[in-house]
Amino acid sequence: MTSPTPIEQEWISPQQVCDLLGISYQTLANWRYQGYGPVYTRLRPSKRSPIRYRRSDVEQWMTDNAIST
Repeated sequence: MTSPTPIEQEWISPQQVCDLLGISYQTLANWRYQGYGPVYTRLRPSKRSPIRYRRSDVEQWMTDNAIST
């Protein structure tokens, strides 16, 4: 079985990312401003353009930032 191409992957909204991570919308916005957090995409080249995240990128970011005790 092959990996899905980027266009076949599930895209989720910032609110869905917040729900998944258990954080506020403002925290996610602050992370974007600070260059932290999961990779995201703007749908158009405008600062007011809607933002989307690939679910796989969010899951990878969570894995990469896991702390082993």
